[in-house]
Amino acid sequence: MILPLICSVVAVIWQLGSLSLMGFGIDPMSILVPFLVFAIGVSHGVQMISSWMGEILYGEEETDVNKPVMPVTAETQGVDGNEAARRTFRRLVVPGSLALISDTIGFLTVLLIAIGIIQEMAITASLGVALIIFSNLILLPILLSFVKFKDVDAYRENRQKGEDKLDGIWRSLSTLTTRKRAVPVLLISVVLAGWGLYKGSDLQIGDLQSGVPELREDARYNVDSRVITSKFAIGVDVLSVIVAAPQDACI
Repeated sequence: MILPLICSVVAVIWQLGSLSLMGFGIDPMSILVPFLVFAIGVSHGVQMISSWMGEILYGEEETDVNKPVMPVTAETQGVDGNEAARRTFRRLVVPGSLALISDTIGFLTVLLIAIGIIQEMAITASLGVALIIFSNLILLPILLSFVKFKDVDAYRENRQKGEDKLDGIWRSLSTLTTRKRAVPVLLISVVLAGWGLYKGSDLQIGDLQSGVPELREDARYNVDSRVITSKFAIGVDVLSVIVAAPQDACI
């Protein structure tokens, strides 16, 4: 279903429009932020779709406190798209909003860095994530309420067959939660963590070779670069400086 993609694109469009109204723009530091907002929106949208689909397939049987009966029976039936959207909204609006608000606050803390271009990136990211609350937690359920799911019984049957095929795998993995098998897993995790910390001390920051890292070490350009820098007191690296200046300014 493409609705999560559509709502995520809407959030990005709202983000870009809001930035323009606020007098901000997209600079080289924040060019990837809209893609990040899109990814976060798709994640929350898929969660909404999954819950909505569960109501469509198995939502008819509920307890007195409006919680689905677990495990579902073979005769369980679902509800229509409108009711499924209502239930999904009620179930996810609070936890989803809290998650997105937490993300927004997290991006806003970047404002504490006293660098203008970093602060603009924080505003761009926090604004985009905040708008996902409206596009994916409000707009998406509204759109889902108009969706008519055809041949629910056939889809439920096919889905159940797929789940039955994977049932053995999940049951095997669930045995790792028992004490007998969990202890070796924890020991292996500790060993791998220790090995990672030990090897992490060898991590090199920056270019691992002279010249251009995109080329092989024995490439002609890199060979010439090493010769020039070893025989002359000059460098061959190209540094790009991005400066924001007032209109008609001279640098």
